[in-house]
Amino acid sequence: MKKNPNIDWNQLQVFLAVAEAGSLTGAKRALSVSQPTLSRQIAFLEESLGVPLFERVPHGLSLTDAGRALVEPARHMQRCAEQVSLRALGKTQELSGTVRLTACEVVSGYFLPDALLPLRETYPEIQIEVIATDDVMNLLARDADIAIRHTPPVQTELIAKNLGQSSMALYALKGYLEQRSKKILSGEVKGYDWIGLDKSDEYIRGFRNSGRLVDRNFFNFRCDNTLVGWQAALKGHGIAPMFKSIAEAFPEMEVFCPEVPIPNVPVWLVSHRELRSNPRIRLVFDLLEKGLIDTMID
Repeated sequence: MKKNPNIDWNQLQVFLAVAEAGSLTGAKRALSVSQPTLSRQIAFLEESLGVPLFERVPHGLSLTDAGRALVEPARHMQRCAEQVSLRALGKTQELSGTVRLTACEVVSGYFLPDALLPLRETYPEIQIEVIATDDVMNLLARDADIAIRHTPPVQTELIAKNLGQSSMALYALKGYLEQRSKKILSGEVKGYDWIGLDKSDEYIRGFRNSGRLVDRNFFNFRCDNTLVGWQAALKGHGIAPMFKSIAEAFPEMEVFCPEVPIPNVPVWLVSHRELRSNPRIRLVFDLLEKGLIDTMID
């Protein structure tokens, strides 16, 4: 192979994506690039370095010794490139442009629109992109600029502000509870229909922490999208947890077993420390702090 000391950074990004995914198909999903393009980029990189980086295995691609040796230096270069982007963004002084926010589906749907309304009225040139997901987005990789989370970040490169806590309760349609309570003994939970999560075990752990051993089959209706779960509760499918400040807007819903304590949910506002020097990001961060405290925090 012809060796060339000049390495294309785009080819290294493709190499990292394939190495981490273990296949071209996985890297295709991560990068939104066609599989033939990925194959060509890997071939060009192998030609530049003069060594094979992958070998085919039954279920994808496996790194060669040379490929394994390249992974950590490539990751270091990726981190440096991210830092360049962050520092450049941190020096931007314009109060216009895009700010990407990420929060869970419920917060994105019910709290963010009200919290962001003053921004729309005062700074219309700032555009907002919302990633509504319960997955924790990587702020260091610039998946988002600001995150609303319910646990503090562990990365030292991130800054976080604890806004307080938001109270939760279990809710169901009043008619549903009236009908079921006539047939079920007080304090019994198994006779009711429960709305839970599909892949996540968060609700299962919550029940177990309260002394009730349940498994996935305990929940009659399962969906990892909490907005869907809440809509199911509104239609009478069963009992679901919800923020009290949201449920209070639905008079047809009633608290189930109010004597059963449901842990409050901490609310954290998180951003990369470099972004705090950017007036546009800082403005949205500060406005979100006030808006979420007004609408979400008890």
